[in-house]
Amino acid sequence: MLATNICCSCWIPSVPSAVNISIILYEVLIENLLDPAHKFLSSTDREGGVPIVITVEESDINGFLAKQEFGYGKFVAPCLVHMFPGSGSNIGSASSSDSKAGQRKFHIIVYCIPVSPGKSRLIWSFPRNFSVWIDQIVPRWMFHVGQNLILDSDMHLLHVEERIIAEIGPSNWEKACFVPTKSDVMVTAFRRWFKKYSSCQVDWANKSLGYLPPTPPREQLLDRYWTHVVQCRSCSLALKLPGGSPTLYTRPSISMTTTMLSSESEAPVLSFSLSHFPAADVLTAGEIRGEKFDWYSHWYPLAPVCDLDKRAPRALRVIGLDLVVWWDREVGQWRVFADRCPHRLAPLSEGRIDRWGRLQCVYHGWCFDGDGSCKLIPQAPEDGHQVHASSKACATSYPCCVQNNIVWFWPQTEPQNKDILMKNKPPRISELEDSSYTWRCVICLMDREGGVPLEITIEKFDINGFLAKQRLGYGKFVAPCLYYAFPLSVSTNGSGSSSNGQTMPNQSFLKVQRRILLIFFCIPVSPGRSRLISVFPRNFSVWIDLIVPRWIFHVGQNLILDSDMYLLHVEERKIAEVGPSNWQKACFMPTKSDEKVIAFRKWLRRYADSQINWVNKFENYLPPTPPREQLMDRYWTHVVHCRSCSLALKGLRILEISLPIVSVALIGLLAAAKQTMMSVSTRTALVSMAVLCFAASRWLSHFIYKTFYFHDYNHAFV
Repeated sequence: MLATNICCSCWIPSVPSAVNISIILYEVLIENLLDPAHKFLSSTDREGGVPIVITVEESDINGFLAKQEFGYGKFVAPCLVHMFPGSGSNIGSASSSDSKAGQRKFHIIVYCIPVSPGKSRLIWSFPRNFSVWIDQIVPRWMFHVGQNLILDSDMHLLHVEERIIAEIGPSNWEKACFVPTKSDVMVTAFRRWFKKYSSCQVDWANKSLGYLPPTPPREQLLDRYWTHVVQCRSCSLALKLPGGSPTLYTRPSISMTTTMLSSESEAPVLSFSLSHFPAADVLTAGEIRGEKFDWYSHWYPLAPVCDLDKRAPRALRVIGLDLVVWWDREVGQWRVFADRCPHRLAPLSEGRIDRWGRLQCVYHGWCFDGDGSCKLIPQAPEDGHQVHASSKACATSYPCCVQNNIVWFWPQTEPQNKDILMKNKPPRISELEDSSYTWRCVICLMDREGGVPLEITIEKFDINGFLAKQRLGYGKFVAPCLYYAFPLSVSTNGSGSSSNGQTMPNQSFLKVQRRILLIFFCIPVSPGRSRLISVFPRNFSVWIDLIVPRWIFHVGQNLILDSDMYLLHVEERKIAEVGPSNWQKACFMPTKSDEKVIAFRKWLRRYADSQINWVNKFENYLPPTPPREQLMDRYWTHVVHCRSCSLALKGLRILEISLPIVSVALIGLLAAAKQTMMSVSTRTALVSMAVLCFAASRWLSHFIYKTFYFHDYNHAFV
């Protein structure tokens, strides 16, 4: 048989039951449809999975036929997946060899049509020959609501999976995935067909370069309106009905814009290149150093413990590594795994903590204990070889610890790093462990015209960072993440905190002295993205924190952060144009107030070649510039990551909904009551309360939007 690419000479269907546009690769969507261990009809009891014996009976350039317990599954290249009972010889035939009069039969028919890289169209139908009367009563769009729930449940899993497969290369899929059971036979058969007859790619006839489009916000990825409703006449008409069903679409997010998902993008995933700069200056003899900064031999902070949920895993990314943080109930500590299941690379962060305290992958129910060992593969036979004991079935576990109420991790998984905490500890800040300090404060904006000269001198500079002295105190950069500013009263004769685990300078001061510190952890996530963890401990006015909730402090702090957001976004684009190595030529910094900025740029250039080592995960591209509303969107940049603000938002939302209800109830009470039953003053009071409740609801809606979603910052009016 001659190898051939998928091309337009194959017949592409255009009708029947329902249509969905999926922001998922064609091949990833096909293998999901061929997976009987994760079928539409499968039970949500993941532990209840049973071994499924599948054998491939026919396989050629046109597809393959597989036999399983309840019938057959057939893939007809390039688009059709058909699951049906009985014989495989007559696909789609009403008279299969085992067909009997009155026998109940149910088929699953799905056409998966490649649209563009990272985008497919699904046309699906589930014909049956029983309970047909239901279709005469229940409208078509109601069936689609239930079916969309099933499709949506896999959308994010598959989106993450396709990104991981793109990183390792589709031809290396079988090496990266551990598929030891018979339940994966059809998935494996499709991947072999795709590799043998199509060179692991769809032939786009030079119209697309094969790049995946940028990852959209989660709400855009799961947006039901554009993926289904606009394609479906029944759902479109149902939506137009008065009070159209909210189940037909997802609530639009402030951060959701069409520009993030430019249709059929022919550009790379990240479209602003940092790899082609103007020629940089040659390093001077004094700058040529043998030692280079190793980005993967340092501790990185992940998240404050107070913002993590012990009941659910949490996805995070640091220096390009996709991670999942979860609470190991058995030993009572946090764990950090690579966010991929060894089975089919689905994100473990979409899973759950099972009743035994193990991390369970939601895709096929594989379970892992705290050290990454696989404890359960539901599809594996119990009396056979214990495939879950294989090293290939283990999840990747990273060394981690909790210090200063922050979860830290070490980004290496080699066996010699298992006990790295005994040799090398994260930077320790004693004030965060001092009970006389509180962690919250609000810093006022400064008067720009009232700026004064700042005398800053760099006292220590090496591969581990630098120490700067100024009139108000000291500032220390501990590579790669920590910036720590503390008052002048601190003794600086200590060795300083660094990545080798030593503590910060010796904090010798009088307890009665009023002190405030600035502590920032700036963590590289991916090109153009960072995570900021900030703490402002102080040892005075601690009583305020007992009265004012945490989220109110965050409102003030977010105003300060937002004020610089757009400026810094534009600045990073300008620096990318001139090249980070030429930064000092392009910028004019004649005063001592810029010494710390110059010192950091010098450190980045000397010890890290002016760039972060992404280990070939990225080409140092900056993502496309999003709209201003998305750039300054407070919900996705802070609220979803902060437990205090999330709870405050939920409470205020409930109050916002309750106030109009109270207003309507008061008006209803007035209308129902007879005039003789209430005095004029009582009626006036009730009317006033109703008006106030309605007005408060409107004001609260505006407050919620500006506080938790989007607050524009115009420096001209500040």
